[in-house]
Amino acid sequence: MVKKFSLSVLTSTLLLANSAGMFESGDVSGEVRGGYISIDNSLDTSNAFAVGGHLKYETGDFNGLKFGTAVYTSQGAGLNGKDKNSELFSSKNESFSLLGEAYLDYTLNAFNIKAGRQVIDTPFANTDDIRMAPNLFEGVTASYKISDDLIFVAAYLDKWAGFDAGSPEKFVNLTADKGAIATALIYTGITDTTLNLWYYDIDTLTSIAYTDAI
Repeated sequence: MVKKFSLSVLTSTLLLANSAGMFESGDVSGEVRGGYISIDNSLDTSNAFAVGGHLKYETGDFNGLKFGTAVYTSQGAGLNGKDKNSELFSSKNESFSLLGEAYLDYTLNAFNIKAGRQVIDTPFANTDDIRMAPNLFEGVTASYKISDDLIFVAAYLDKWAGFDAGSPEKFVNLTADKGAIATALIYTGITDTTLNLWYYDIDTLTSIAYTDAI
């Protein structure tokens, strides 16, 4: 019993020592941005100024596993009047902060999977970063490198936040029921060209097939 306990303590100590390296080699990144909008027409006369951006931390790699988290914010900083335009702020026209990214990212050889709140850029689910914070999504994305030139991608998304979601300050349901599924094949075997073939099944709303060459 004593030997088993000693072995367990030694194993746990080694795992903690090795995993500590993933935090020591982590990466901090971020962005500071300011926004100003002014509207003056027959339907609306308003303006707004905001400062914000995001701060992100991602751990280093530990046996293929990484963790990431990021906070996004938009603050009026007391610089707006009663005619404050709402497009830079929350759905209630207030300053906001949001835990926009919180994910696990695991890679094993040619396979990668990422689960949680994350940044996604695909043809019909993307950041569309046109205000103080981008569109952000909650779900699972995965990819498998079939060959040097061909990658298979799959994703399941059920929540999102952002200007397009009508809710920059919190995650809300992407659809009324089952969320959205996306799959893709991406081919890079042609010089200076990437071929994309995407298929989306978005709850009971629609199905979309899309292809391009860029």
